[in-house]
Amino acid sequence: AASVVMVGDKQLQARLNELAGPAQKRVVKKATRAALKPTLAQARRNAPRQSGKLAKSVKLRALKRSRSRIGHRVTTGDQSGDFSVKGFYGAFVEFGHKSGKRSIGIRRAQAARNKRKQKKLKASDTRQDVKPNPFMKRAADATKRQAAEIFRREFKTSFDAEVAKLSPKT
Repeated sequence: AASVVMVGDKQLQARLNELAGPAQKRVVKKATRAALKPTLAQARRNAPRQSGKLAKSVKLRALKRSRSRIGHRVTTGDQSGDFSVKGFYGAFVEFGHKSGKRSIGIRRAQAARNKRKQKKLKASDTRQDVKPNPFMKRAADATKRQAAEIFRREFKTSFDAEVAKLSPKT
C-alpha cells in the first residue's frame, strides 16, 4: 500500500561506501527491520477484526533479493501465492472489491442481452462495491516519522558496530 524509498541520499551513500557489500546489506537490513516494527504493530491494531486472522497474517518480511534494493516490507498473507491460507484477503480489504455473483462471459452476455431485448426484461446487477479500508496505509502514514527516526538511530549504531569490527585492534 504505502512505501518509503530512500534514493540518492548522498550522506547515506557516502557512509555506506566505507563498508564492503555484505556489511552494507547487514547495516541497511538491520535498520529497516527495526524501523518497520512500529508500522507492523500499528497495522495489526488497525486491521479489521472478525476472526482475527487478518491481523495475525500481517508480517514483516524482507524484500525479494535484488542487486538494486535492500530492505523490508509490511505485508499480509503468505508468500507462496496460495490463496487458501489465513489472511489472503488483505488486499481486498485494503483496496476494496465487489461482492456478489460475477457476470457471465462476453459471448454469453451478448446472447442474454439479445434475449432480454426480445423479452423486454431488465438486466439486474447483483454485484455491490465494498469500500476500501486502507488499514495498512493508515499505519504507514501514522508511523512514518517514527520509522524514519528509528532508521537513522539504528543505521548509526549498526554502522558504527560494523566499522568497529573492521578496524584493526591496537
